[in-house]
Amino acid sequence: MVTLKDVAKKAGVSIATVSHALNDYDTVAPATKAKVWRVATELGYRPNLIARGLVTQRSHLIGLLTMEAGILTHLFFPDVIGGLVFGLQGSEFGLTLWVNEEDSAHPPSNQLWRQMQLEGIVVLGFEPKTSVLDALQMAKVPVVFVDIEGSGEQTTYVTSDNVGGSHKAVEYLVSLGHRRIGLIGGTDRFFIARQRFEGYRSGLEAAGIAYDPSLREYGDFTKEGGYRAMARLLDADNPPTAVFVVSDLMAFGAMECAQDRGLQIPRDLSIVGFDDIAASEHVRPALTTVRQFGVEMGRQAVNELLALIRNPEEHRPPRVIDVELVLRGSCGPPRAS
Repeated sequence: MVTLKDVAKKAGVSIATVSHALNDYDTVAPATKAKVWRVATELGYRPNLIARGLVTQRSHLIGLLTMEAGILTHLFFPDVIGGLVFGLQGSEFGLTLWVNEEDSAHPPSNQLWRQMQLEGIVVLGFEPKTSVLDALQMAKVPVVFVDIEGSGEQTTYVTSDNVGGSHKAVEYLVSLGHRRIGLIGGTDRFFIARQRFEGYRSGLEAAGIAYDPSLREYGDFTKEGGYRAMARLLDADNPPTAVFVVSDLMAFGAMECAQDRGLQIPRDLSIVGFDDIAASEHVRPALTTVRQFGVEMGRQAVNELLALIRNPEEHRPPRVIDVELVLRGSCGPPRAS
């Protein structure tokens, strides 16, 4: 295990200088800091965060807060978590996890933020309830939300271009000749659901197609929810010829429902998803979908949080990550009547 003494010996400075340089003390010249960091990196030095915290009275910990444990095994969010981990590599910070289930009666701040003295928090997944949001504001630490519209002091958020991606999906279906384009969305409680609905509507409007509320159904971001929502669309008097689904998991359920009804995709019905989780290219037919870059979202969340930790007074505007439409086999022109 590489120690401060090893770094000091190779860098030709004292152990105290190494410690001060790695902790970014102003008493160390910039050139010396750079040299110490270069040597520490070459040797593979990893600081003992607990020991450092005892000396500096800082925890050097960033908290990852989510409202449900299922996020950790979701088919998209593990990429975001991986991006968080990658983004923290080489930094002075470690990552700790807190799950505050939606029905929990105990806001996490008393146990987590005060006892562990977190220096920053990343909130991932679905919108926290009001008590948690209030506790975050009271914690007075930098907070970055991922796929949640966060606001307040020392706060910003990172998300994908949900509006633009949804617009592209509808635009593509229109280019194939579709005019009756349905939507399987999420409840308006969720930021990403609202944004993807906005993109759906703007795509229709750009094509001169009036929004028809009867073509909008709601799911719960699960395969089962997508199945039920598609069943309601297909039971309508004048069902759609194409459907934009705001998550791949719901799109899988929608495809299964259509196939159970004897419909062939894309001959009888076109479907576009959103996420591009790994399974999307393995379903049959392979799903046309809007690709998000989860790892990049995680990296950017770390960048924003570290910037807020360094300068809490700085305003950090939201970061919107580009998406791309991935064309596969689930879309085609509307079937001639």
